[in-house]
Amino acid sequence: MEQYIGDRNLGIFSVAERVEPNKRLGFTVESWKVRHVSGTFATEKIELSEDFKVSAFPSQSVQFDALIQYDTKIHTIERERFLRFWIEGESTITLVAMSKADEIVGYGVIKRDSNNTILIGPLYGETPAIIKSLLVSLMGKTTFGEIVDMWAPVGSEILKELLSENKSTLKVHADVTRMFYHHDVKVPQEKIFLIASATAAHHC
Repeated sequence: MEQYIGDRNLGIFSVAERVEPNKRLGFTVESWKVRHVSGTFATEKIELSEDFKVSAFPSQSVQFDALIQYDTKIHTIERERFLRFWIEGESTITLVAMSKADEIVGYGVIKRDSNNTILIGPLYGETPAIIKSLLVSLMGKTTFGEIVDMWAPVGSEILKELLSENKSTLKVHADVTRMFYHHDVKVPQEKIFLIASATAAHHC
């Protein structure tokens, strides 16, 4: 495989039973873990902040260039082609959190795929309060009782809160491990609540 990868740092998500086989294939760097959860959850108890405003994207004040700059700041790798495809698909809504200084401080995407599954992600924010407000706003785009699919870093405090408060309706399916071929890629996990999907591999 090395002859095909060369100097490129390929990243994958691996289920638990494939971690060791993937190491033998050359993916020697284990990084952070992501948890796949789905179900329904209540948003009424989530505390909201008024230090910013949440608006639809695109808008007159927020264009794609600004969004890709913020996404790259969090994701650390520029992914314009993927992000344009991800947010411009049908049945997709993107919300952006703006500070009082009109700067992007978070954004989130909710989409319905071809299997009629509702997926939330990515969902990034500078603070937990921003993330929670975006999450509530995104859930407001669903119909009561609809099941949502999410991929969140295992250590997320917000995820722990949701799982604790919605034990009967929000279920954990599996954890996957981020692995790299040459070196780890550090990201600010405290600003990441949800990724696009672990099935999207390096585009997460």
